[in-house]
Amino acid sequence: MARRIKKLWIGLGVLLAVLALLAVLWLKLFPPRWAVERYVLGHQEELDAYVQRLLETDPAQLEDYHGYSAGDTYDGWDVTYYPHSGMIEFQTSAFGLVPSSTYSGFYYSPEDVPMGFQSAQVDFAEHGDGWLWEEPEGDNRQYTRRITEHWYWYDVRF
Repeated sequence: MARRIKKLWIGLGVLLAVLALLAVLWLKLFPPRWAVERYVLGHQEELDAYVQRLLETDPAQLEDYHGYSAGDTYDGWDVTYYPHSGMIEFQTSAFGLVPSSTYSGFYYSPEDVPMGFQSAQVDFAEHGDGWLWEEPEGDNRQYTRRITEHWYWYDVRF
């Protein structure tokens, strides 16, 4: 009987360890808004310096691109610079296959205004603590929220 209880506790311990590992992996692959906001606030100085370097890139090198990434990553996240608007987007997660995909992350807005995913022109409406855009004749939507001056979090669903 004692041996059986010991095996049960070991099994329970292994199960809890696996669940904890899966939770950590899930948070790394799909960081929630609060984690992204905390990251931006805690690393704002380095992010501002990184953005400044990208903004100083010679525009002549970028004029044929809608978005320019050249494989740039920052802390493991894909980074795309949109020279026509000055937006710099950091994609922290992407999930799904077209036509049903979800993207989230944060971006730098040079004019400190909400901007559409991949620098698209969209008409946001104030919604809760942020701004919402919904496609009039479809199910595409973006919710964005200001983190701090020039920095915004976004969640896009197609």
